[in-house]
Order: sequence, then C-alpha cells, then structure tokens
Amino acid sequence: MQSIFRFLAFLSLPFLLISGCRQSGKSLRAGLDPLPRVVTMENHTESYRVWEKANVRNRVVVHIDTHIDLNWMPEKDYRAVNSAKSSSDFQNCSIQPGQFYEPGKRVLHVGNWLYPALRSGMAASLYWVVPDSAVHSARWLRDLKTGMRLHFTNVNPREIESFHIRDSVITGRLFGIPVTILPLNRLPIFNEPVLLDIDLDYFQFDSALLLNRLPTPQKSIRRFVKVLRKKKVASDLVTVCYSVEQGYLDFKNRDLGDSLRNALTMVERDSSAIVLKNSVTSEPSANQLTLFQADARFYDQNYEEASRLYRDVIQRNPKSIKPYLNLAECDLNLGKPKEALQALKSIEPKAAGFPQFWKIMGDSHVASLNNSKAVRDYRKALALDPENGRLWEKLGLTFKRLNQFRKAETAFLNGIRFRPYAIDIQLQLYLLYKQLRFREKARNCLIQILETDPADFEAWAELGRMYQANHQPESAQKAFRRALQIRPSEPSVLTALGRILLRQKSYAAAQQLFLQALESDPDNPALKGNLGVVLLRTKQFSAAENIFQQILTIDPRNALAWYNLAMALTLQGKKHEAKKSIQKAVLFGGEKFRKLARRNPLFQR
Repeated sequence: MQSIFRFLAFLSLPFLLISGCRQSGKSLRAGLDPLPRVVTMENHTESYRVWEKANVRNRVVVHIDTHIDLNWMPEKDYRAVNSAKSSSDFQNCSIQPGQFYEPGKRVLHVGNWLYPALRSGMAASLYWVVPDSAVHSARWLRDLKTGMRLHFTNVNPREIESFHIRDSVITGRLFGIPVTILPLNRLPIFNEPVLLDIDLDYFQFDSALLLNRLPTPQKSIRRFVKVLRKKKVASDLVTVCYSVEQGYLDFKNRDLGDSLRNALTMVERDSSAIVLKNSVTSEPSANQLTLFQADARFYDQNYEEASRLYRDVIQRNPKSIKPYLNLAECDLNLGKPKEALQALKSIEPKAAGFPQFWKIMGDSHVASLNNSKAVRDYRKALALDPENGRLWEKLGLTFKRLNQFRKAETAFLNGIRFRPYAIDIQLQLYLLYKQLRFREKARNCLIQILETDPADFEAWAELGRMYQANHQPESAQKAFRRALQIRPSEPSVLTALGRILLRQKSYAAAQQLFLQALESDPDNPALKGNLGVVLLRTKQFSAAENIFQQILTIDPRNALAWYNLAMALTLQGKKHEAKKSIQKAVLFGGEKFRKLARRNPLFQR
C-alpha cells in the first residue's frame, strides 16, 4: 500500500528518501519513494491554489520569505477566494501582475494569500523563517509589533501582545493560529512532513523589518539546503515563488529558482518538478525586462530610476494601466504632483473602475493643495471600495484640512468601523477632538489607543499631559509612570512628573527625576531651572544660586533665571546682588517680572 505521506528528508549526504504513514501509526522509515512535488511559480498566490488542489488540511507550514503574506481580508473577499473551485475561478479572483484589486472579485494577492489558507483550515501552525540577521533582540520584537499594528488590518491587539521572544525565536498567535518567527538555523526538528513554501526574495534581503535589498543573494542554495538537511526538514509538497514580476527579486537572480528546485529534487529534470505557466523560466521581452527592473527600483524607493524605466515601458506599450499608476506614485514621491495628475488623466477612461486609481488621484490633488477635488476622488474610490478604512482616513484628513470637522469626524469613525484596531485613525480622531477641545472624546481616543497598544509611549505621555491640564494629578502621575516604564530616560516626561511631585511637596522624589532628566541633556536651561527650584524649596540656597548662574552662562537673557537667582541671593542676605538680578529680570522679561517682584513678599523686605 502506497504511503499517505511522501516527503523528502534532509538527513545526510546523499539525501535519503523517507516515507511514513501517520494514519496507520507506522514510524517513518527509509526507502525509495517517489520524489516530492516541487512547484515553481511567479505569483505567490499560486501556493494557495496548489495547496487547495492537494486538499491539504491541518498542516505545519514552513514559510521561508522576507514577508509574512498574512494580511487580513474582508469577509466578502474571503468568500470569493473560498468559493473559487476551477482554475478559471481562481484566476479571476487573483491579482496578477499588472492587475488591480476589485472588492469581492479580484482580491487575492501576494500580501494576503496565507490568510484564506489558514482560515480555511489548511494550516494548523505557521513557522515564518525570516532572513538570518533579523531576529536577535527584544527591540526587534517591539518593532515587529509596531509594524503589525500599523500594517495588519483587524488583528486583535491581544494577539499582537501575545508575541514574545526567547533565544532568537518569537512565538505568538495571529488570527487564532500559532505563529513562530525565527531564523533558518533555529528551525526545530519536526516529527511530521511540513508544507515547505519558499519565496526567493528571502535570499535578496537582510531583514524582514528593514527590507534592505542586497546587491547579491545573502547565501548560496547549497548552504541553504544544507541547513534544511541538518534540521531534517521533510516535505511532501514544496512551493517556490520567484517574485520577479512583483519587484522583490532582481531579474538577474532568477536562476536561484532553478538551482533550488534542482537541489530539492536532486535531479536536473524530473516529472515531480512542476513549473507553472506563469513562472519566470523563459526569456522575457525587452519591455517585460524593463518592467521588472522598474518594479524593483520602485520597491527600493529609487523613484528617479523607477520613473525613467516606467516611461520607457509606457512608450513601448501605452495600453497597460499599471505602469501609469506606478509612474504617478513615483512622481508624487518626487514632489511632482502635476506630472502625476498628467499621467493619471491620460488613462482615466480605462482606469476609472479601479479604487486604486482614484486613491492616487486623490493623493495627487492633496499634494497639489486642491483638497476639494481630493474629496471627490476619495469618495469615488470609496464608492468602489466602501470598506477600505485607509481611504476613509484619507477622506477624513482632507475634510479636516477644509475645516469641515463634522464630516472629518464621520469619516474617521467610518475608518475605525472597518479597522477597529487601527491606531493611526484613532490618533487622527484624537487630534481632531483635541483641536476642537472635546476633552472627554479626546481622552477616550487615547484610552482606545492604549487598549490596542499598551506600550504606546506617546499615548501614555499625552494622556498624562491631558490629566495634568485638567488638574487630575493622581491620574497624570499614573500615566507618566506608565510612559516611563517604556522610556525610562525621556526628559519631557521626567520633568512633567517631577513638577507634579514638586507641587505635592515631594521634593526628594522631584529632585531625583530632575537630575535624571538632566543626564540626557545636561545643558538644557529649562531642566536646570527645575532643579534650581527644588533646591530653593529645600533651602539649599547656595546650590540653587550655582544652578541659576549656570543657566545664565548658557542663556544670559533668561528672565526667569534672573528672577530665581534674585530669590536665591535674597535668601542668603545678598540684597545688593539680588536687586541687580531683579533689574535684569525686568529688562529681559518686561512688566510681567516687575509685577511678580512687587507681589513677592521676599523682595518687600
């Protein structure tokens, strides 16, 4: 009886082919089973189709890629993918290079294909193998969480908080599935065959966070496979994506695909090595090659070079829409909104049915300071894609610039409706409420942000300042202390908390905070002034005098320092010097300091 699982195990040279039957309870044994399937492709969405046709369920996925490819998709988009049964259905719902997102229709792309795979039960757990230099510190984990909150739509914040790091391995959950993030050499030994999915851009980048493209691949195929062999990784189905047409892998490195396929199948040609029709295996036309290069430069944010290449592509083939949109985005990033609008208007009759077209048109009008037209454009985009939270945010910002605050509020609230955990939209809504002095609503926005991201330093600090302004010192203290747990040496928060304690006559604690703030900026006159006031309150008059003298050495026109120096001198009986200091305070600070001196009983004596 043929074994259920046929897979390749990387044990030692030469490779041993191993087969096993989990359902019958037999242990894995060495044998001469057929080679596993190695499927190469250009568009990574094909991996979903390959798995779906193989009817895989509850598998361990080892996803070796610079990108996690796990963006959330709306329910109607998921239904469109899940209901695709034939090859034509799948092609119709996939976004191929040069095509556009159409809500509920053409929805599956290289950034979200793993989401329906996991949700439909194909995977029980996910191991995301990132470039080796990536995972190494708690800071990397913090940056990862920040990126997830910013870019992952509708991920429960509790799941993001679940991620923790130990020995260069990060574990947590996303969309209910256990996710492990690790470098290749930290892969565990699996006791079952895995779905091995490899994107060749893994070799092109040095970090999943920084996304710095390397001029040459970071490791050889031979060393890569050697690590897999050492880890005894076994798979009955391998998918390999080129990602050349997406701009992630340089065209000159496309031979990595053939090398990897041959290394995994151990032969130059074999019936088990399946090449999909859209794989980059043949020589592209000159225009295709130029487009590949343009996409790569666009991805690298080399907009000058990308713009030049896209213009070459358009000149050779003016019918394709996508190069025009990418050219417009290049022009926008280069500060050329008029050129962007010109490129967009030339394709408006053909592209008006795509929300991305109207989004870029709106961005171009914003950059041209034509917010009224930008409102029109964003509304047209939302008519085509009404559940796009980021479009609602752009519309809200545009209304805000037009001082249409009620409409801005409505747009932001709609954005939050479709992206309930989006901190960026909550922040914009908070800033709107703060501008309108809706204090209670502003406070609630900050609390919502902190429920999503308890490690948001800026939100804790701003909440503390809000409580402080509302004369709620105890609540302000709690918020400032939470902020300092995240950034212990932040001078502004140390100072704010110190001032609260100063008013509460907790002089020793206030002095400690002011000294700590000065460590990061020892020549800051304002920070020195805080310390000087504490020394005055604690009757350390000589030390206070010294501090104020230091301030005046840095800033001789500092009226407040002259005034405080006058108090320190008076309390030491140096009345003549104190009088001169008061005169300096009035000279540089005006009538305000004259009135302060007249009301201060210290100077009446």
